[in-house]
Amino acid sequence: MSVIAPVAAAFDITSVSAPETVAAGDTVEVTATVENTGEQSGSQSISFSVDGEQVDSTSVSLDSDASQQVSFSYDTTANDTPSVTLRVASGDDTASSTVSGMAPRGAAFDSTSVRSP
Repeated sequence: MSVIAPVAAAFDITSVSAPETVAAGDTVEVTATVENTGEQSGSQSISFSVDGEQVDSTSVSLDSDASQQVSFSYDTTANDTPSVTLRVASGDDTASSTVSGMAPRGAAFDSTSVRSP
């Protein structure tokens, strides 16, 4: 008689949501869905990276076939031009999104009339 062991927990990043464009200085909110596609419960660290540099992480514990949303935020700077790649990763999977349009917000002027001599 042989016994088949259940498949270990496997944490897949099934979606990443972030705005497509922002201005430098804006805060980017990133939401990702993490799903345990394995047959056992488990815990993993979910990391958040910007252009390859990890800036945050959180621990997630999930039963088999369960999912959970995780959120991260990043304050953009003028150095992020013209775009940044945001990556969410588990020990088993990675998903990314590119945010562009990092030009700094310009001054706004409103002219109601112009007089010339």
